[in-house]
Amino acid sequence: MNYSEVEERIKAGYREATAQYRLDDEVEVQSENHRRLAHTLKRLCHSFPHAITALDVGCGTGRYFHCLENVFHLTGMDISEEMLAAAANPVRHEEVTVTETELIRGNVYLASFPAESFDFIYSLGMFGHGCPVTIQIGNKFHDWLKPGEFCFLTSWTLPDCPGGIKPNAGPEHGFIHGFRRISNRHSTAVKSRRHSSV
Repeated sequence: MNYSEVEERIKAGYREATAQYRLDDEVEVQSENHRRLAHTLKRLCHSFPHAITALDVGCGTGRYFHCLENVFHLTGMDISEEMLAAAANPVRHEEVTVTETELIRGNVYLASFPAESFDFIYSLGMFGHGCPVTIQIGNKFHDWLKPGEFCFLTSWTLPDCPGGIKPNAGPEHGFIHGFRRISNRHSTAVKSRRHSSV
């Protein structure tokens, strides 16, 4: 897959949709789906015995920034400059408790961070919309995580892994994936759960 071409196509779409997307944030944060994901993010953040560094992959307009707690440094990555401009003033900004936020324009498939840069990596709603969950992206996340730390993401399809199950998910369904980095060479097996309205 040519990820540069995919990036240009997605960026073009978001150039026109960013204003509406930001308005949709105001509606989405009141949904049961958002409350469930917010609860999960808060629980995961508080599972660490110390303040953490986090990476939001495909952060968009920063819809989930207010859900984070116990985070001292957040890196928000997105391919759209327009979405990142909106993320500078995210929905429920008065509830954001992150000490430092860094917004960077980048394509996660082509991006690079030093090894063991983050305690927590999450991505909500990006994968499955022209952005596949691949072994390569799983390996990147593994390398970027500190040992013992956690990755959490949602997608519209299960990872393209050997022997993986690939059920057809309708637009009202998605999958939640997570793994914890155990050591330099191993992660726990990816667990996937089907969730409605993800």
